[in-house]
Amino acid sequence: MVPLSELEHRLHKARRIGSIHASPDAIHALARKCRTPKQFNRLLISVHSVIPYRSLLCAWGYPRAYRLRNLLSVGYPKPFLRWYFTTGMFKKDPCFAEWLRTREPFVWSDVACRFSKQIDPEFMRKMREYHLQSTLCGGTIETMDHEMGCYIALVFDSEEECRRHLKYFGDLVPSLTHAFQRSYPRGRLTRRESIVLEQRAKGHQVKAIAALLGITPRTVKMHIQAIKKKLYTDDLVNAVVIALKLGMIE
Repeated sequence: MVPLSELEHRLHKARRIGSIHASPDAIHALARKCRTPKQFNRLLISVHSVIPYRSLLCAWGYPRAYRLRNLLSVGYPKPFLRWYFTTGMFKKDPCFAEWLRTREPFVWSDVACRFSKQIDPEFMRKMREYHLQSTLCGGTIETMDHEMGCYIALVFDSEEECRRHLKYFGDLVPSLTHAFQRSYPRGRLTRRESIVLEQRAKGHQVKAIAALLGITPRTVKMHIQAIKKKLYTDDLVNAVVIALKLGMIE
């Protein structure tokens, strides 16, 4: 698997020096072959050659139930993600609700303008602070599969770039979402990590969790560190809050 830091470096280099443009057919074909994170990372680099996004966020789960199973961030501001998920903002985000209603790709700033009176002022401030207003959003929902869906956000330097790439983004969305779900079929947290976090949420200490799971306290601590990293936080209490709000633990 290509480490995300390396992938981010490759995308930055491609953005700086330009890339050989992949054809639409080639990108769709590459997407159909995606079965692993490494293959999906290669796909993202090919997509970048025709849609030069600054950063990217992919997520899949059960959007109508506001349950998130997995998440991939490439260059997306971690402090923003931590704030967004800790506050449960995605449940209050009218732009996300608009996507659930229409299932059509959109430029975030356009929809935000239409629903300006419904958007939390702090949300708008955070979007401006992290320069995320120029974002293309879209995804797919599989109604035959218990409403499982996948959502993608591509961040650009300007709204003009967003609009210029909107149609092509819309054409690529089904291929990208299905490729992401096939490449990352498991949850963001492993089963063991979920159990560890649930036990900590109940107030159980490291030694008690280790005895329950038949592992060493050191291994429990390693799981906790991995959990915090995956949930974009350095604080265990915050990790519990995020996991609860995303439906990753109960």
